[in-house]
Amino acid sequence: MASSSSKSSSKRGPIHVNVWYCDVCRYGPLSPYTDGHCANCGHQRCHDCETIVIQQHQGHSSPEGSKQRGKGD
Repeated sequence: MASSSSKSSSKRGPIHVNVWYCDVCRYGPLSPYTDGHCANCGHQRCHDCETIVIQQHQGHSSPEGSKQRGKGD
């Protein structure tokens, strides 16, 4: 007889992911592990670039609630 705990153990909660946004053009989210420069304007990541932690549901390829921000935002 299978226990109900085996079903609940297959559910996975969100994971936390570090991302950064370019200080010059506000583009992002970018990965601090693979993106040393902004893909939009080429600015090298610096201490003025915003770094935040976001939640991502496992099995999704893009962070939940993420958006690409431009200068007008």
